[in-house]
Amino acid sequence: MCLYSRSGLFRFGVASRALLTNQCYPCILPRMFSTVAWDWNGTLLDDLDAAVGAVNALLEARGLAALDNARYKEIFTFPVIDFYRRAGFAFEIESFEDVAARFVESYMKQSRTCRLFDDAPRALERLREAGLSQVLLTASYEQMLLAQLSAFDIKDCFDELIAQKDALARGKTDSARLYMRDKGIDPREMVLIGDSEHDCDVADELGAACILVPRGHHGRDRLEARMKRSGSQGVVLDNLTDAAEWIVDGLSARRGL
Repeated sequence: MCLYSRSGLFRFGVASRALLTNQCYPCILPRMFSTVAWDWNGTLLDDLDAAVGAVNALLEARGLAALDNARYKEIFTFPVIDFYRRAGFAFEIESFEDVAARFVESYMKQSRTCRLFDDAPRALERLREAGLSQVLLTASYEQMLLAQLSAFDIKDCFDELIAQKDALARGKTDSARLYMRDKGIDPREMVLIGDSEHDCDVADELGAACILVPRGHHGRDRLEARMKRSGSQGVVLDNLTDAAEWIVDGLSARRGL
């Protein structure tokens, strides 16, 4: 598999460095992206420990075994109700809505000390300097997102915040599709940046490209297997700095810079 530019491989930048270190990429032509859709949890916000802690508080209250981070990454999925079932919750005896509400309450307490990944602000600025529109696309509850964003000086980086109207975390494909339709965005001009298989699923359904960074709620092996399994138009990279440079490299190649 290869990553092309005007003369074959990108001659400089993230793509060429990754290829020299034997990282694999689907065969994807560099595009003139106009829009970057950022995931929030686990991508910009370093909240894995808070999420695992919140789930464990619910599990322990029910006499169920707690999860370590590795096991959490193995079973976490969307829609989130399927994750809860894998973790041991029995929705025959309690409602998913009640569990989701308790999770939000516990998570918000545990996430008060969460920070952005160190490279997040510069990556956002790099893409803004390159002239790209940026949106925040999350399966999270809108009120929860706004409360978390208020702690950071990045809200102005986004042209739109696309979140969900409830805490049930079913996914974000439909809300992304509505936004793209309303704004007239060609899916071939959009790239999603995320940390989970769901981000790859969303990109596939929308017809967009995808960059996955394995520092959040799914590990590298799972993300690379997902990318290869579907032939998704995307790449797995180590960090957000490389993600931003991968996008800018593609713009430069197409612009002839």
